[in-house]
Amino acid sequence: MTSWAVPVLWAPESTDDEVVVSRRKLGELEKEMERLREKAKKLETESEDLRRQLAVHVNPNVPPSVRNPALGFARARPLVPTEDRRKPGPKPGHPGTTRAPLVPDRKVSLTADTCGHCHGHRLHRTGVDTQQEVELPPPRKAVVTEYDIGVCRCLDCGEEVRATLQSEREPSGYGPQLQTEAVLGKTEERLPYRKLETLFVRQGLPMSLATHQGLVWAASDSLGGTCEEILERVLEATVVYADETSFRVGGEKWWL
Repeated sequence: MTSWAVPVLWAPESTDDEVVVSRRKLGELEKEMERLREKAKKLETESEDLRRQLAVHVNPNVPPSVRNPALGFARARPLVPTEDRRKPGPKPGHPGTTRAPLVPDRKVSLTADTCGHCHGHRLHRTGVDTQQEVELPPPRKAVVTEYDIGVCRCLDCGEEVRATLQSEREPSGYGPQLQTEAVLGKTEERLPYRKLETLFVRQGLPMSLATHQGLVWAASDSLGGTCEEILERVLEATVVYADETSFRVGGEKWWL
């Protein structure tokens, strides 16, 4: 019968030097762990700060052409530390600029009759100081003009002739200045039709949203010929420039 030898596992007893070394390594690991904790805490604070800064530049109010985070984007701005940023305004030694006084529409003389300190009335005038105050007049009010339009018949050709204004146009319900204000409010000031309606109500002219939309569309139709002429010049131009508005090609975003 064959006998097999069974190996016995054993470990030598640790010496005092080995215990000291192990404790020293354990202390070093604890210090390293504490250092990593402090570093992680610092990185979390910096991450929150960067998120707050990013929220200022990436939000629904920032146009896509500015907030685009793509690599190599033409309008990407490098992050400059706060202490290295240039302060707004002219540099020291640069001559200052002051707005020139406006031409007054009227002049008013003010006279004091009571001392604000002792409430006495014995005042002696020693000089005059000048101060301008700019104010906006009250809101404009709509002026409604009713025209009696003379209707005639030409005795030579029999055609009907209607009287016109000096500008050779007939009254159209809304005057040219009002139409211009409606179009500029929509196109230049980018007011929604609802706010445009509120603006005209403050001026004493209630108008429906459909009326405002009709004025804007009528202006668009009257300028259609001019737009066509501009388009023809663009198509015939040798070089045509485009903005950096992105568009998708094959599911990927590209720019001209």
